[in-house]
Parts: sequence; C-alpha cells; structure tokens
Amino acid sequence: MNSIPLIDATRRLGAAPNWNHETDGICHTLDICDRDGFMISGWMTTDAERKRIADGAPIFLHIQGRVHPVVSLTVGNAADVVPLESVRPASSDR
Repeated sequence: MNSIPLIDATRRLGAAPNWNHETDGICHTLDICDRDGFMISGWMTTDAERKRIADGAPIFLHIQGRVHPVVSLTVGNAADVVPLESVRPASSDR
C-alpha cells in the first residue's frame, strides 16, 4: 500500500529521530489529519493488492508495541484521492 496526500492534513510525520534509512528501509513522509481524537492517514492499494483482496485475501493491521491502541479501518470515496502533484513537490522526503 502507498500513503496518499490529504487535502485536510493537519501535520506531516517523518522518520523517527533514530531511524536509519540504510538499515531500517526508507520511511516516507506521512500526511495526518487530526480529527475526533484520531490520527487519520490515507492509503491506496496497488493493483496486485487489489487483486489479492478481490480474491479473498485479508488485510492485516500492524502495530508496533505491546499495548493495542484504539484503531479504525474505513473505506473512503474516489473523490478522497488527490493527485500527488497538486499537493506537494515531487519529493517530500527532503
């Protein structure tokens, strides 16, 4: 899955201070909308992921840590998708 830009983003999260892109992998900037006590981010599935979901594959939620926070998974609308070039520069990871 790939994160998407949000029109109503209230902040952007980057890599943790101790993140090492070489050993931990690339950590892209993530748009967040703070609403009703939730941090909301947007995600689009790839063509391969959409096919697996259509074929019945489950979606897994990964949370780092030992205490499970309150979470919610929802499905947006096509109108929620914003063309990347209209929201931020070509590379937001600088």
